[in-house]
Amino acid sequence: MYAPGPWTYNHPAPHIWNIRDANGSLIAVYHGANADENPQNEDTARLLAAAPELLAALEDCRQMLDNINGRPLLISYALSGHTTLDYDTEISEADAALAKARGHRHGTRPPRRHNVDH
Repeated sequence: MYAPGPWTYNHPAPHIWNIRDANGSLIAVYHGANADENPQNEDTARLLAAAPELLAALEDCRQMLDNINGRPLLISYALSGHTTLDYDTEISEADAALAKARGHRHGTRPPRRHNVDH
């Protein structure tokens, strides 16, 4: 079993990001590469912290695909609201988990990254 989610991260010292579970217990320490200014460091910490939501969203999507079982008519039927499968909820949860992993609020576009050569 995994540590309870949601997980969070903080940056208590240079090159260090702590990942904590829902109870505030330390579950991982990420040592960033190069410098604190390297955007990959915080991006990596954010992705680690989003792991429980990403796993849950993927499991739910996989279950939904199992329930569809490749039948296009069932998709049409489900989208018309005549099933117990809750597509809107599953999609919303998957979008929220992806937004957390990408570092932006659900429903907003991710920030643009610019490559800068030094």
